[in-house]
Amino acid sequence: MASPSTSATTTAATTVATPAAATVASPFYEDDGEIVLKVSHDFMKFPLGFVVDAGGSVTKVVYRSKKDYKAGQLIKPSEHGLLRLRYFKMSDIFQIIDFLKDHCDVISTGKGSGYEQATWHMTGVTAQHFKAKLEEEFEIKTSLCSEMMALQNSLKLMPELQLGFYGMNMESHLFAAKRVRAIAQAVSKFVELGDTTLENYDVSRILDGNGVSEDLEKLVISQSGPPEMEGAIFELMISSDDAKWAEKYLGSLTNELVVPSILTLFGSAAVTLLVSKDYKLKGVDFTSVAGKTLTGLSEELCGEKDFEKFMEMASRGDLNKVTTLVGDLKNEKHTEDDWYSWFPEEYPAFELGKLSSVNVKGKGTYSKEDLAAGILNVQVASIAKTALHNCLIHKVDHAYFAGSLMKYEVARKMISKHFLSDCFMLAMEGGPILKPFFIRQPGFLVAVGVWAANVEVTKNLEKK
Repeated sequence: MASPSTSATTTAATTVATPAAATVASPFYEDDGEIVLKVSHDFMKFPLGFVVDAGGSVTKVVYRSKKDYKAGQLIKPSEHGLLRLRYFKMSDIFQIIDFLKDHCDVISTGKGSGYEQATWHMTGVTAQHFKAKLEEEFEIKTSLCSEMMALQNSLKLMPELQLGFYGMNMESHLFAAKRVRAIAQAVSKFVELGDTTLENYDVSRILDGNGVSEDLEKLVISQSGPPEMEGAIFELMISSDDAKWAEKYLGSLTNELVVPSILTLFGSAAVTLLVSKDYKLKGVDFTSVAGKTLTGLSEELCGEKDFEKFMEMASRGDLNKVTTLVGDLKNEKHTEDDWYSWFPEEYPAFELGKLSSVNVKGKGTYSKEDLAAGILNVQVASIAKTALHNCLIHKVDHAYFAGSLMKYEVARKMISKHFLSDCFMLAMEGGPILKPFFIRQPGFLVAVGVWAANVEVTKNLEKK
């Protein structure tokens, strides 16, 4: 059966602030369509005043605005420096230079400025398309640094910048808890088949000869009867207060990144990284089926080129309209108590199954919004599963997600539902309880690492 499906047609999801998050004021606020990050005044000491993170699908510009600054000085006194984030669509990238000339508070960086020997850092594969023009217009030299190096800088700065995480999505937790309880009840009803039990067909036994490690074998759902549960998962099964359980086992006690951990960065492609105790990054998984794939499917299948509108469509869609559910497979006249009847009717059997006419009940009836939700759900299911498996492989219990997609609540909700549903299933067989977290305002994440590198360039030049 497919991974659990979700319905995106819900009101605003309930979130629960973790203990640490509840005591630290957010460093972000919105202003005129931009996100503003409050930072220390020392962090603003960068004469050029902007960095570009130009990805394959969207470009993030972090800059010092003329709204807030004049010649590097705040117009209105403030306890904080102010960094602004603006997104640019791929079709608008050649407007970036004009935007910066009109709106960025750039201190002189050309001849006689004292910074003419500087090479300023930018990042992103698309930056090469306007790099030369950028250098010409601002009389500067630039180099395109690795996103991974910038990200490593940012992760080290997370405590100082207080980037923090989005609150826990309780709807996702409740969904996964309900799902695993239903599965546990169904599994408990499996019976012997003549002289042979389903235990003889345990998936882990089939894979014995293929080099599967003992640790992973222990985590395979055997379908041989009710598992012996204990600890956190047993508490979940009998809990009458799911919010309290979630706060105890899924909450974070810190606004800092817990290391070692797994971090998935979802951009035009997606990379899964192991973050070591000293914040060094090691790529452990990669897929080119990610953001660029999602935008292509949006345009070709939903007819929507604007990604913001696609995500709005997905948030309104109903996954049950495009997903083949267990109830869709049942024959109402078949009343025998067999294993099909043990699963809830709303349990997903085949993702996007109703797009096909090859069904007992024929092709489903669905809207473009439903299709958008289905496309997004299939896409994020793969990164949720990849993150979870890498947590198991590398024996860490914190999984972090970042990238522009994570700013959308519907994406975070879907990822959480898949991640927690799979996690709870594995926990029934002794697996650990793993924690998913989403870094707030992810458009800043790579860019502030580049900004920090340029602050260091500035300080080094001023020492000479």
